[in-house]
Amino acid sequence: RGGGKGNERGTKGMKGVKGLGGLTSPPSPPPTTRRRQWRRREGRASSERINSIACARHERRSEALESEVSWVASSVSSASSSSFDANQDANESEQVRFPFTLSCSSSRSLKKWSVVIPTYNRLGILKKCLAALETQELEGSGIEAYEVVVVDDESEDDTVKHIEEEDVYSKVKLVKAEHGGAAAARNVGVRASRGGVIVFIDSDMVVTQTFLKSHARKLYDSFKRHGDCLSFTYGAVINTNNFDSPESEPHKVSDYSAAFFATGNVAIAYDTLMGTNTKAERDVDRDGDDGPFDVNFSTYGWEDLELGERLRGIGSRLVHAPEAVGYHWHPPFKMEDLGALVEREMQRGANGIKFFMKHPNLRVRLMIQYTPIHFVLWWLLTLGGLLSAKRMSRVFGLLCKKGFHRAATLLLVPILNWECVKATFKAARESGV
Repeated sequence: RGGGKGNERGTKGMKGVKGLGGLTSPPSPPPTTRRRQWRRREGRASSERINSIACARHERRSEALESEVSWVASSVSSASSSSFDANQDANESEQVRFPFTLSCSSSRSLKKWSVVIPTYNRLGILKKCLAALETQELEGSGIEAYEVVVVDDESEDDTVKHIEEEDVYSKVKLVKAEHGGAAAARNVGVRASRGGVIVFIDSDMVVTQTFLKSHARKLYDSFKRHGDCLSFTYGAVINTNNFDSPESEPHKVSDYSAAFFATGNVAIAYDTLMGTNTKAERDVDRDGDDGPFDVNFSTYGWEDLELGERLRGIGSRLVHAPEAVGYHWHPPFKMEDLGALVEREMQRGANGIKFFMKHPNLRVRLMIQYTPIHFVLWWLLTLGGLLSAKRMSRVFGLLCKKGFHRAATLLLVPILNWECVKATFKAARESGV
């Protein structure tokens, strides 16, 4: 590849060689061309080196993943495979032990699941809820057994009678609790459960046949990838007014939720859930105090999102499971419901300040709408408070009479939000926040 003089000498030396007479060396490329050729050769070599490194890394990752998957599978399968009907004490020696930051080392198997459902006067839709949970498809899910723990919060309808007398629910375990609200009822349900994974849904939700299976796939996959049980899955919640066939409701933009943790459709490891317990901060004499939910939220609102803030504090991870679908039934708006809806929003506003006092950060302040922007917004949308439930009652009654229940509901949204924000600011003044 020499240039100039070297090429001339080589050419002269080859003139007398047979078969090479008159052969001349090709002209040497200019320096710029030689640099380009060198760069192309170096580029090809670099690409080959990068590809070989990437292949080696891929092989190492594959080997590590296979090792991790087999390790977790063998660890989980070491738990007891007996049904929920077996004596729990007999399984204490067969613990699932993982070297986790938050150890999943209780006697509860991660392959046994408990669905906890608090209920109060919802027998009609509860029947559909329990029927859907009786026919869950578990093949390939990794779940060995599951139970459905129904906590009756002193219902005044025939909920207890129906569950006790109807021999149609093979998975249901009925627990009767003193009337104390959703937070206390869920705590009672968690204590009565026996699964290593707890699923929370509401009693007015109807799930699909692959509901538990879809949660399990996402949850177990996250356990394996992260090497701990701090993850929890949140499924899709589709709101519907269709009682006869809630599953026919399509997914809507309005069904989206930005909540980190909400009990409408969530699956979480028992040990992770109980790691958020703040029992020492409460009066433990009341039924339902010994559990993850704060029973100071005895009225409507925020008890699940407050728990979510504590889950953030221990490093929990939200994993979306959109295939785990639950249809949340809401009865169409009726005039006789107006007073109860306003009262519920006032309770939500008061509880919002309890939430903020426990977690005084900007995220919670925005959640509970405790900002001047929210106050002015809903004040303006209700025309300075002139659009109230009382003043608009005739309009709501006319819309309901004509069958325009959805229109009445949309018109009610700013009024209810204004009631909630007013209650929030009132509670803040009374609490000295």
